[in-house]
Order: sequence, then C-alpha cells, then structure tokens
Amino acid sequence: MGYTVHPTGLYEHIARASQLGLPMYVTETGAADKSPGEKARLACVESYFDQCMKAVRDGFDVRGFYYWTLVDNFEWNCGRLMKFGLYSWTKEEGRQLREGGRLLARIYASVPADIGELRDHLEARCSRCGCGCGSLTRAAGVGIRVSPLTLAPPCRRRTL
Repeated sequence: MGYTVHPTGLYEHIARASQLGLPMYVTETGAADKSPGEKARLACVESYFDQCMKAVRDGFDVRGFYYWTLVDNFEWNCGRLMKFGLYSWTKEEGRQLREGGRLLARIYASVPADIGELRDHLEARCSRCGCGCGSLTRAAGVGIRVSPLTLAPPCRRRTL
C-alpha cells in the first residue's frame, strides 16, 4: 500500500510513551503483501518484533505484540486487493497459513513466558553477537502457537 517501514521508529515511540508510566501493547503491526514468498511481510514481522524485544530487554513495559490481521480484510481504498492476513481464505481452498504466519508462530513459540527469563535470554543473545538488537527472530524455534506475546510487568530499571 506504499507505507513506509521504519522499525526503529517503533522503539523510539515505545521509549517516548514509557514516560507516561503505563503498560504498552503494540497493536496493528503488519504489512500488506501480495508477492510470492511474502518478502515484505516477513521483513516487517521480523524487524518490528526485534525492535519490540529490544525495548523489553531495555526494561520498557511492553506487554503485548499483536499482528494486524489474522485474515485478509476489506480496505476502503483498495477493496480486497491488499493481503494483510496471516491466513488467506478462499471458498475453494479454505484457510491457508501464509509464510508470515509461520514465521510469527515460530517467533511466538521461542519467546520465554517469564519476563525475567525473557530479558536474560535477550541480553545473552546480544552479548554473544554484540549487535545490541535483542533479536529472537533469527533463531526462532519451530512450533505452531499463534497468539499474542503476553508478558508480566517488567522491572523499572530503565526510564527516560
């Protein structure tokens, strides 16, 4: 649809919004992609989730990451041409999980349930590679569990 993908902007806004002292949920993060292999969607999911995990690692109170959307929807300016969904659906074929949905399922399955364990995991990954990104996506395990990342409140070691 011509939207700019700016993953570091997500981190910057999480940092700014943290000044309100409220828990945050990242919602409606997704990309429309009709291309074979879904390169734009895969890059979007990976890069935005990495920035969200970097924010969690840095102590920001991010409690959820929700992808937009589960199935394709009607867009007023494009009709049904743009494909946002993690699943496609046709009357003939039924529901089909797309590559972006498979990636997100692997990412969610690799995320530790405990916030302390998650931060330790992210810090260990960054100390090994030195990248500072907190990436879980490059080493996402295999599994099918498409659900939002739900976290307990983090410590308050970082505030702006």
